Amino acid sequence: MAGLISFFPILVDVIAGLKTVDPRRLLLMRTLKASGWQIFVKVRVPGMLPYLLAGLEIGIIFAIIGAIVAEFVGSSSGLGSLVIKQQSAINVVGVFSVLVYLSLTGLALNAIVQWSAPVSSSGRGASIRRCRSRIERSFGRNSCVHAI
Repeated sequence: MAGLISFFPILVDVIAGLKTVDPRRLLLMRTLKASGWQIFVKVRVPGMLPYLLAGLEIGIIFAIIGAIVAEFVGSSSGLGSLVIKQQSAINVVGVFSVLVYLSLTGLALNAIVQWSAPVSSSGRGASIRRCRSRIERSFGRNSCVHAI
């Protein structure tokens, strides 16, 4: 259930990221006779990564909530059912300890996504610099396309 709930926000963000690619970059790659796969890997994927990471942040939240709700409804084990058991035993400390654990899990997963954001976006700048240097070598320094 958690995977199903978190799949659609990620999918919507990925589709939005693929649609927001700068058309000048696509035109440049077509001018350089790049294949469809090269255009996808070198232009569309780097442009989509910020949207993917935003979708993952939302998806992590939905996955944790979906897992807990699924355990509330139909499970006899897990953290959701543990909350129900602690609540029925009027054990406030037990309920809050599970909630603290869930909060720390969510924060850790969010930190992993936040950590991966600079790592994934640093490769984009390097590929743009390589592309510019390749154009400058081929056509001269003054004919470098500033659309990249």
